[in-house]
Amino acid sequence: MEFKSDNVSIVDSCHTDNVNADEVPTEKELDEQISTDNSSQTESPWNIIIVDNLPRDVNKDEFISIFSQYGKIQDAEVVMTWNPFARFIYSTETEAR
Repeated sequence: MEFKSDNVSIVDSCHTDNVNADEVPTEKELDEQISTDNSSQTESPWNIIIVDNLPRDVNKDEFISIFSQYGKIQDAEVVMTWNPFARFIYSTETEAR
């Protein structure tokens, strides 16, 4: 199975045993479904900034205050995993730029 959008392409292998060809949606049908699903979203994905490869000693509050200088942040998250990253959701796409 392959999923395509303007920015992402994901390919996933799957088993096709016992699959009726009439039941498999066409690429056009899948694109229409994706378009329909995305039209119901109220939040534009273009107002989200993700910063990865953060140093482990990053000060969470200081880091958030740096990014809040550029616009109103609706939500901010700093995740300290094996590969630390931060996610900022700005109020508008313009502020995220």
